[in-house]
Amino acid sequence: MKITSLFISKSWEEVPELAAFCAENSIDLTAHSFLKFAAVSFEVNESFDIVFFASPRAVTFFLTQGTIPKTAEIACAGKSTKSILENLGYTVHFTPMESSNVTESAKIFATWCEDKTVLFPVSTISNKSYAQFLAKPQVIECAVYSTEIEEHPIDKVDCYVFTSPSNVRGFFKSNELPETAQIIAWGESTAKEIEHFSLQQIVCLQDVGHEELVAQIIKHEQSSTD
Repeated sequence: MKITSLFISKSWEEVPELAAFCAENSIDLTAHSFLKFAAVSFEVNESFDIVFFASPRAVTFFLTQGTIPKTAEIACAGKSTKSILENLGYTVHFTPMESSNVTESAKIFATWCEDKTVLFPVSTISNKSYAQFLAKPQVIECAVYSTEIEEHPIDKVDCYVFTSPSNVRGFFKSNELPETAQIIAWGESTAKEIEHFSLQQIVCLQDVGHEELVAQIIKHEQSSTD
């Protein structure tokens, strides 16, 4: 089935490249995030060797109130977060090779950390994926922003792209997936969350981002015409 309409769980401001691609290929795009964010007051009173950022949002909210010591190493969960940090002048010391494979990446991160102490600036509803393989004394968690999940009805489309577990939960508060829809998940954690609500086949992006998403859409278009 040719894709003529597509939903992604991000705001319009976050998907300019996808919007341009959809316009060029006559795909009706719906972009909506089910998440609302707000800063949380925090203090970091413990010393740490590494600071780990799971998302660009974690970077932004942390740096509004906190600082990264020059002695600390910086780690992050993916390319977009790494890019934000580097644009701000920071050196990133760890980024996983396959950001979508969270479990394996978290294990590799734990090995890379050795016995060092890690600060995790997180959301109030963080999945804590990267902290789970570290010893408890190594982990310092600090909520730097809150995440509220809001329901919103979405018109039915041919293809649904979910970008986080929280957005999956927000979608299913007031929506259902059509049986014929193509479902694309940004990473392992998001795919697992979708499986809680649906038994439909899921395409899980390996290198989470715009380029692979577009490649997957093109691949689907080509297979539907064979």
